[in-house]
Amino acid sequence: MTLYYIIENMGNDAFTNEFISGLIRKVVAAMRKEFQIDWTNPHRADVIAKVSNAVKMVLIREKIKGKQLRFLTNAVIGQAKEKYKDWPLEA
Repeated sequence: MTLYYIIENMGNDAFTNEFISGLIRKVVAAMRKEFQIDWTNPHRADVIAKVSNAVKMVLIREKIKGKQLRFLTNAVIGQAKEKYKDWPLEA
């Protein structure tokens, strides 16, 4: 839910509630496909890169680019590291 508020408070009125909720569902689904055990550990940088690329691809498909793309990618990965750090134990 925190990601929803990050996107909502970006100051861009072009994003409707339906768009934001759909975007979040797509992003989370793409990330979960790439998660692996201990994915947030420093020696698993390859997995973090795959998760980050999955997020970027969803955002690009939804026509988000430039500063918004970088900001949202970083925000999503930051939230994912907190929420899904013990995946799959707490999935």
